[in-house]
Amino acid sequence: MSKKRLAVILGIRPDVIRACLILNSIRSDPRYDVRFIWSGQHYSDNLKDIFFRELGVAPPEITTGDIYRGVIPFVGMQVLALVLVFAFPGLATWLPKAIGW
Repeated sequence: MSKKRLAVILGIRPDVIRACLILNSIRSDPRYDVRFIWSGQHYSDNLKDIFFRELGVAPPEITTGDIYRGVIPFVGMQVLALVLVFAFPGLATWLPKAIGW
């Protein structure tokens, strides 16, 4: 039987406080593959780390930096598409013409 995949996304201290018991119990359950994603809305690393340590929550597997690095290819493709449309405006208008708009 394969594990069910679950992503838990938290970002501010009250989220961690409210979710610590649930997060820890789900992580210890062998039926689930849990990814803890920290969105980093709370900027004090020292205070964030204290909450993780005191509440017994393991650090997140995915951080805000990981999210930003994952978006770079998408943003690059969007910039490339924008440059192509400016260089060749017909790219943006061929489909409406093709369907009779």
